Amino acid sequence: MLALTLSFMLVEVIVGHMTHSLALIADAFHMLSDTLALIVGLTSVKVSDELYITAGTLNLTMVVNH
Repeated sequence: MLALTLSFMLVEVIVGHMTHSLALIADAFHMLSDTLALIVGLTSVKVSDELYITAGTLNLTMVVNH
């Protein structure tokens, strides 16, 4: 999904520059913000999974030690 969004953005920038279309260039920058939102979302999912695993392990260790 990320690669697809970036490739469409790149095509829009190139074609927009060649045709002097401000609308295509503006849409390309909008797709850049969409790509950044996807990166933030994927990063948050990865970090939350790691925190959940770490918290779960710590709770298990506390139960075993008592």
